[in-house]
Amino acid sequence: MLTRGLVVWGVIALSLSPGAALALAGGGAWWTGLRGLALGLWWLASGLLLAAVLLVAAGMTRLGCEGDRTVLHAPWRLWRTIRPQWRACGAAWCIMAGAIALSLGAPALLGLARWPWLCSLSFWRLPALCALDILAFGLNLALFFVLGVWAWQVAGYGFTVALYGGRFQAGAGLEGDRNGRP
Repeated sequence: MLTRGLVVWGVIALSLSPGAALALAGGGAWWTGLRGLALGLWWLASGLLLAAVLLVAAGMTRLGCEGDRTVLHAPWRLWRTIRPQWRACGAAWCIMAGAIALSLGAPALLGLARWPWLCSLSFWRLPALCALDILAFGLNLALFFVLGVWAWQVAGYGFTVALYGGRFQAGAGLEGDRNGRP
């Protein structure tokens, strides 16, 4: 499990790094006064980051369902996978965005409701937290982790349905007549 997690982390980092590097270069150009160059670099960076985000989702789904390692060595080839299911992938992105927003928003709203001093200017003049505050914080943190796992399960399922939609998946135990019978 740790190995797969590290592979996923590496793929995400490698996919996003060209766009992030261009965004940083754009910031440097802006800082030195080259406004036109900065805007051009930021447009290019946003295009690369958007492409990386789209390709990583498809690549991770293919890696998990088929063991296809295309995302590791030639991620641009995944456009052939995404293009026919463009609308379904868009729906999967919307579903995933909603699930992630809920997984981040619910604990944040509950935390802000319990601790209104987080928004106040007197944050640094706070008395020591009572045991109930610490317990509430721990429960809120647990909710965040549970909802985070749920959100990524929703994302994985959404992209699997978007890319495969009930079609045959190699290695899914559906060999034979594709209905599980040999």
